[in-house]
Amino acid sequence: MSGFFAALGFLTVIPVPGRSSDGRDLGASLLWFPVVGLLLGFVVAVFDGLVIAALEANGPASTRSASYPALAVAALDLALLAVLTGGLHLDGLADTFDGLFHPGGRERRLAIMRDSRSGPHGVAALVLVLFLQAGALAAVPASERFTTLLLAPCLGRWAQVIAIAAFPYARPEGRGTPFHVPGRQWRALLATVLVLVVAAFVCSVGRGTQLGAVLVATLGFGWVARRQLGGLTGDTYGAICEVSQALALLLYCR
Repeated sequence: MSGFFAALGFLTVIPVPGRSSDGRDLGASLLWFPVVGLLLGFVVAVFDGLVIAALEANGPASTRSASYPALAVAALDLALLAVLTGGLHLDGLADTFDGLFHPGGRERRLAIMRDSRSGPHGVAALVLVLFLQAGALAAVPASERFTTLLLAPCLGRWAQVIAIAAFPYARPEGRGTPFHVPGRQWRALLATVLVLVVAAFVCSVGRGTQLGAVLVATLGFGWVARRQLGGLTGDTYGAICEVSQALALLLYCR
């Protein structure tokens, strides 16, 4: 279970007692990324249900159990997810787009991505992706909200595993280097089997295209990042997570 606790400590702000932060267990944690995503999704889905129930119970009698501010609830859901993850992937999203859209060469782009300040491209990417996520979630039918919130974070973390397995790392060292160990492709395969099993249990018939779309988007994003940066980084893994999560939500909305 060391891999699970390593994934939990890396992907969330949840304190994991007795776990070192030197990355020794991170190589084994890839298999557990989707599981951590599933746990995050469960927490957010329960929160979503409680917020909606509270709003409907305190609303006017004429509208009770009939409507609620869906966009506001979606924003609260995303805020909770950001708090639980410490904004890790959102930070990576902003840094990645600042780097990818910089006119300089590979080394300059990588240097830009290390800058803690967000430029216009990073801010624009953050706003766009968060608007897409919130708008898509607000449009998800009430009967599918729990399933959607459960699966979207899971697919986002699964996409990270696929990217780590499929593409080289852009730097000789960095936060993502501990994941690039022998056997990561097998762990990615096992993680994919796990996601397929989860999806088979929680998805309705015909939702399998969601996994395929996330896979294609992940490989396409990774290909662009490799051409621009020479490989992927921890920031691009975060960007892939957020973009995949947005795509998963878009495929669920009506």
